[in-house]
Amino acid sequence: MLSSAEDDIDISLIDGDESTVEGVDISIDSDEYILCTACGRIEPEGKKRSTNCCDYPSEKYIRVLKIKMPEYSVNTCIKCGNHSNNIVKQFRTADDPATEVLTRSLYQCIPPNKQKVIEDDLFGDSEEIDEELLGRKLLVFSDSRQEAAFFASYLQSKYNNILWRNAIIHQLGNLQAYDDIRIDSLVNAVVKYGKHKNLFEPGIDDIEKQKQIQTVLIKEFMNTERQIGLEGLGLISFVPVKPDNWSKLKISALGIDSDIDLTNDELWELYKILLNSLRDMNAITFPDLVSIDDPTFAPRNKEVYFKLESEKSALNNTILGWLPKENFNNRRLDYIQKLYKAKGFSKEDASIRARSLLKELLAGRLFRAFWAKEDYITETPLPREGTVLKLNYKKWQVLKPEELYICDKCGSVASSNLRGICPNVIKLIIQ
Repeated sequence: MLSSAEDDIDISLIDGDESTVEGVDISIDSDEYILCTACGRIEPEGKKRSTNCCDYPSEKYIRVLKIKMPEYSVNTCIKCGNHSNNIVKQFRTADDPATEVLTRSLYQCIPPNKQKVIEDDLFGDSEEIDEELLGRKLLVFSDSRQEAAFFASYLQSKYNNILWRNAIIHQLGNLQAYDDIRIDSLVNAVVKYGKHKNLFEPGIDDIEKQKQIQTVLIKEFMNTERQIGLEGLGLISFVPVKPDNWSKLKISALGIDSDIDLTNDELWELYKILLNSLRDMNAITFPDLVSIDDPTFAPRNKEVYFKLESEKSALNNTILGWLPKENFNNRRLDYIQKLYKAKGFSKEDASIRARSLLKELLAGRLFRAFWAKEDYITETPLPREGTVLKLNYKKWQVLKPEELYICDKCGSVASSNLRGICPNVIKLIIQ
């Protein structure tokens, strides 16, 4: 991980949710090095350099942290707090993704054979096949049979992702006359569209088609591909259904700290941001036909629950804590701390107040009287675990965003904005 020489690293930014989902205890330690960005020379911090490694100015040097976390991938930047799977990556381009993009682009440029062929079948009917769809052919070479076999399935998988994402966008646009579009309703619309356009593989029945589209949409709901997913690109957004009487909510009766000065609408936006952090960790319910064991959800294809405080599961379940563990942070606490800091509170005071407010939002009156009562959050009793919680996917709408915001530091895209503060790093600006 890299930072400028004068920056301080905040180790507390590491996300405790990530360690719980990965199933390991994180003990963070790091060694500091100085990297020359001109010639690539690297040496330990503090080592006396007898000569400059090259003739470029001193601004070429940056500090590099070598994170000592054996058997654990770094998913949280300990500098800015941004979250992404395997956030530290090598500076190289894999062969298959680059070839897949080139193949897809070249294939679309091949002129189609528009001749129509009429085939007679045994039952006396004739079918016209439009060769505009079937007339393109592309030959791709590989150095080995194994690589060729893998690339064929890889290309098919990536193309199917694009195919169904395009279908989702198309059908969501057709449903804009409706104010409330849920995931299940959108699934039915996409299945109907897929049948009409012959997008499904031949030989599968209606139940398999329904299961396939449910899996595609739930994966989008889980936001597993944040940079290239539909929500990450700002093409759709998932939001909990806001009740009509929310504006009548009496915040003063909820025990929420008045110093943060939240309005009813801001409180709703705050809940959306906090619940999104759990949605990203897969703490959701699933449609009847979809199983978390499906390889589509690998490598995190396991059930995830949450409680007020994280605890070690007696039955090997993954149970997140709404509140972070001691000496850890999480996206929920981190965001509320930023709200308090923006109001002028010190770091220490903001941390204390943020933890108190975060606890109130799940353990207070509003949780029992609304979120649990209206089934936005489901409660499930598990033997030897107590009552665990999940987000109910049926209470979430699918929308086409009217406005988009982009963070000027981490580049994340959002469809809503609370006081200009990014859930990942510093602030959001209108794109």
